[in-house]
Amino acid sequence: MKYLWRAKKYILSAIISVLFFGLSVGVNAAAPATVDLPNPLGTTDIFVIVGDRVVKPVLGIIGSIALIMFVYGGFLWLTSGGSPDKIKKGRDVFMWSGIGIIVILTSYILLKFVFDALAGKL
Repeated sequence: MKYLWRAKKYILSAIISVLFFGLSVGVNAAAPATVDLPNPLGTTDIFVIVGDRVVKPVLGIIGSIALIMFVYGGFLWLTSGGSPDKIKKGRDVFMWSGIGIIVILTSYILLKFVFDALAGKL
């Protein structure tokens, strides 16, 4: 009796599998031949994706930080009260922030040139 119950379970699972497979084949047969998916990036040009969507925002954030440090250095220099140590600290922050802004602008110009050269826009 025990073996009969096991056989019924196997037969039932086989019937369910065949029905499920048959239904899934029928669903796939009725599907359209092509599927049109929109591109979420809007373009497939790697230079536009990297240059406009990655490099420009990163350089903008870094430039904003450099500008804040530039203002901070000027604030330290103006509020030094004549102390030579505070004047030197403010001047150093001011100088390095200016150098940072120059480096950021130069890197943007260089990346723009490289991307334009690789994309064939020159």
